[in-house]
Amino acid sequence: MPRTRAQRRHALATALDGDSVSYILSFLPKLGVVPGRLYTLSGSGTQHTCGGLSLKAILAPRRRRLIKCPGDIPRLENAVAAAREGDVVLLTESVELQAPIVAPPFHVTIAAVSRRRFGRYRSDNVPPGQHYSHGQLERALGRPSHGAYVYVNRNRFSGGDGEESDSDGDNPQLYARDTLGAVVASGADVRLELRGLAWVGEELDEDVPEDPGPLFLPFAIDAQDGARVDVENCWLSSISRAALRASSGASIYARDLTIGLSSKGVMAYDGGSVIVENCLFKGNHIYGGMAHNGGRIDVRSCRIDCCFLVGFCARGVGSHIRIRKTVYMSRLVELADEESWTPRFTIKRGGCVTFSATENETYRWASTEPYPNVELVECDGGDLEGFEDLSGGEPEPVLSLTYEAGGAEFVSRVRLDEPTETSNYWFDGSSGYRLA
Repeated sequence: MPRTRAQRRHALATALDGDSVSYILSFLPKLGVVPGRLYTLSGSGTQHTCGGLSLKAILAPRRRRLIKCPGDIPRLENAVAAAREGDVVLLTESVELQAPIVAPPFHVTIAAVSRRRFGRYRSDNVPPGQHYSHGQLERALGRPSHGAYVYVNRNRFSGGDGEESDSDGDNPQLYARDTLGAVVASGADVRLELRGLAWVGEELDEDVPEDPGPLFLPFAIDAQDGARVDVENCWLSSISRAALRASSGASIYARDLTIGLSSKGVMAYDGGSVIVENCLFKGNHIYGGMAHNGGRIDVRSCRIDCCFLVGFCARGVGSHIRIRKTVYMSRLVELADEESWTPRFTIKRGGCVTFSATENETYRWASTEPYPNVELVECDGGDLEGFEDLSGGEPEPVLSLTYEAGGAEFVSRVRLDEPTETSNYWFDGSSGYRLA
């Protein structure tokens, strides 16, 4: 049925965002268009031109395109390089990444054709946060059993031979700016979205030799210099340094993720910030998350399991981690021939961790009694500088614990009088854990 003029006018007005409208209006004086009058984009007798350029041609670069990979462009890194403002690069089947994806200085989305929800398996009878997805194969291999993967050709990525040790984050060479990840987003103009993808730090099975040596991918997503990256419904596994890293004013917002088999789940430093919401951390991380040298991490409604050393670490003056409605599952691990339960968090050299005052009464994350070199302040959760107010207008008392810069470290140890619980999935040869 033909549309009326009013319907066409309404469709045009609602189809364009604010930036597109501003872009169009900037050409109107050159075209001699009268303000307030509606013009069609093309048509007999009504097409307006300026130097041989019609309105339709002017708008062509602003159109949102769909680039299929590997159908339209075989290599994912080339498909992203060919994208324009607002384009969607659609991964239709698994590919092997031959070179880092460099995010362009505008808004681009990389998504996959998949009905799989990597981070959305939930149950009403578990505490807030993520629960485990089905499939022994997924847990054994550290990757989903189906879906569109982005495999990494280890011979094409730099970062070392996988032999380095950096449990404390003190080796500057391992955090060099030229150390590459699968996706590098650098610059304040970058606006990157990643949806429904499985990023796996290994090669395609048929290309792996009999003795491939250590598979090595320093970072899955590396955001730098003010870039903004949104990551939703993704699987990140077999990453050497960290699945997500934000530095120098960059920000990453990650929700509905499964993060496994990496040294650190997330990292933020030098003014970078990472928000992780409704995510599952599993797979023997050294740290679930680390903020250092002024980095900020906001942990919301997550579930963290099997950290080999500690759940979170805030290191250095200005480094701040907020933990909200998050379940930490402590496991019994062996360090230096001694067994110990992995602590919730540690604070070093002036770092700060903020957590619920109400939950502290239950789990005793930090004693309210005076402690050497520790400053423990109770405040309203909506007043934290640099963090979004999530209180919904209701008072939300929180405790912020800062350990002085000259001290060694503060460790939030798990209460040994908490009951040991048993699950039917195993980590490090044990199925026992403590909810903390």
